[in-house]
Amino acid sequence: MKICYNNEVKTATITATDSTVYPKENVYSNQLAGRWSPGAKTGSITFYNANGINIDYAILNGHNLTEGATVAITASDTDIESPTYSGTLELCKLETYLTDDDGNIITDEFGDPRLIMQWYKDVSLVNKVYVGGTNAKYKYVRITITDNGNDNNIEVGYIFLGEALTLPNVKSGNKIRAYKTNSDSQKNETGQLYGYKKTRLKRAEFSLEGLTEEQRNAFDLFAATCDITEPFHLIFWENDLYIEEPLFCAMTEFPQPQEVPEGFLYNVTMSIEECK
Repeated sequence: MKICYNNEVKTATITATDSTVYPKENVYSNQLAGRWSPGAKTGSITFYNANGINIDYAILNGHNLTEGATVAITASDTDIESPTYSGTLELCKLETYLTDDDGNIITDEFGDPRLIMQWYKDVSLVNKVYVGGTNAKYKYVRITITDNGNDNNIEVGYIFLGEALTLPNVKSGNKIRAYKTNSDSQKNETGQLYGYKKTRLKRAEFSLEGLTEEQRNAFDLFAATCDITEPFHLIFWENDLYIEEPLFCAMTEFPQPQEVPEGFLYNVTMSIEECK
């Protein structure tokens, strides 16, 4: 599991074509609904920090891009027009089980399901997440988007650039399937139901077991930074978690790591809820 929370976009100087309705500062706000747009079907946004920007992970989320879109990332320490690093942000893939002709899940010698990777099948890619990056720092980083097949101008809700906190796998059996709703409903005196349907938000509680001292210290820094007030991206790769994409979420309770009596290891429980 990886947690992307220390977004270096927030401390960078940003250069991009934008407008008062879709300002470039929206790419690091705490709301995916607030978007940046270049006012066209193509556009680029450049980030600069004299101390360097780590692009271990690059995430693009909360967008209106269509299936034919391309998202390129380039970086340089001197001239972004002549980049020393070039890559692409790929649409995040789903982990699905490998099955036989009868639809039965195929397992390995340990009884665990075998996995295959597939692209999202959803025709509409709204809010699907692009990921990429390389473990290096550059003073200039640029993301260029081309989506000529879009009926509208491109819009992007969030861009993350930075390092990812890597933690142990989630314990088997923990699944993100629960939802919380903020809809309203009430009945009148004759029993008729009236309601206003709003949003269903993914939520989950799961355990991380066997954190080392180093991992616990890194987790404590993450918890102190985000508390229950700052959202972050949570990225899973475990077999037993069904999740459509890296989740933009926040903690609902402050976590308390507990030392394991038998050794210098720690367990911690995380409670999270999706943010929009």
